[in-house]
Amino acid sequence: MPFNGSGTFTRTNGTNVGTTTWQLDRDAGANILSGRHDTHDQDIATGLSNCITKDGQTTITANLPMSGYRHTNVANASSRSDYASAAQVQDGSIVYAGTSAGSGNTYTAILAPSISAYSTGMKVVFKADKSNTGTATLNLSSLGAVTFYKNGSLALEAGDIVIDTIYEAFYDSASGGKFHLVNPSTSADRQADGWTVVRDTWTYASATTFTVAGDKTALFNSGDKIKLTQTTVKYFYVVSASYGAPNTTVTVTGGTTFTLANAAITSPYYSKDSSPNGFSHWFAYTPTYVGFSSNPTIAGLFKLEGRKATIALTSTANGTSNSTNFRIGLPFTCSNSGVNYYGGGGVGVDNSNNIFNIIWQINATSAEVTLAKTDGSGWTAANNKTASLTCFYSI
Repeated sequence: MPFNGSGTFTRTNGTNVGTTTWQLDRDAGANILSGRHDTHDQDIATGLSNCITKDGQTTITANLPMSGYRHTNVANASSRSDYASAAQVQDGSIVYAGTSAGSGNTYTAILAPSISAYSTGMKVVFKADKSNTGTATLNLSSLGAVTFYKNGSLALEAGDIVIDTIYEAFYDSASGGKFHLVNPSTSADRQADGWTVVRDTWTYASATTFTVAGDKTALFNSGDKIKLTQTTVKYFYVVSASYGAPNTTVTVTGGTTFTLANAAITSPYYSKDSSPNGFSHWFAYTPTYVGFSSNPTIAGLFKLEGRKATIALTSTANGTSNSTNFRIGLPFTCSNSGVNYYGGGGVGVDNSNNIFNIIWQINATSAEVTLAKTDGSGWTAANNKTASLTCFYSI
């Protein structure tokens, strides 16, 4: 019985047990017997075989309870099956891959100890050897290129990775595998005033459109806000964005308040905030009319909240009616969703100075709002006619 299960070694020669095994034999008048001696020696050999040898010969066969004690002066781990030293953990050397390599928007790096497969939650830290110009990938330890994403599902944009900057990424096996870049540099471009610096180049295309290289449709959504400089600062809403290789075309509107000039665009910003600093929200536009021989004077204003357009029409002078119709042009076409929009609360003037409450209707795919009196009577095809109202619809 070399060890008793609690780490205590007890000698035995097969007959007598304990620290006086041979003395007990002597007192019993037993001479040295080869069988007893061999049993005793084998008992010691078996006990020694259960010990951990300092030169690493022994293979551990069970968990080792340390009773609050430490392994001291340990070496750094050199394979994934080693345990790490506190120094490696504190220094981050297990997850730090050093300066990346690769070409274009492909980044390569190697972890030590080496990894043999990607695993969800795997962390890597690296120093960028170059700045990215668009969608980028990381090939870690030659396991294959995996696309970077930020904020969950957004592909990287130019400037998210900047040369000589340290980045942290986590692997996620979802959707075929992706690396989530924790600290894209463009996130640092979001300013306290609600505007985010844009590192892409915006190029004039028309009075209401500009282009940007690459597919940026995920960045620009209807109702987003734009700030840029063309001699003076200008503000716009994003109406839509579409991609046709190699560029994204962004359609914007500033109504009659702001238009794009055929000139360089500098200091571009975008915002998804509800109220970034300096943005007025309401922009002027010039309405058109159906049902008049002489048009009324109506100030038109609009604002966008996502795809919702709100229109404010304020009359300052009557027009002369020549029709029982009364329609006013809108700054945007209503969406082709099969939904018509209705509302009330407006005020109209008809047949000289008769004042009526009015209702309005905007049909899907229409760019006009149709007005009617709440009493059901038609508009007079003569004399004065005008209206003031607020309406809304989806673009």
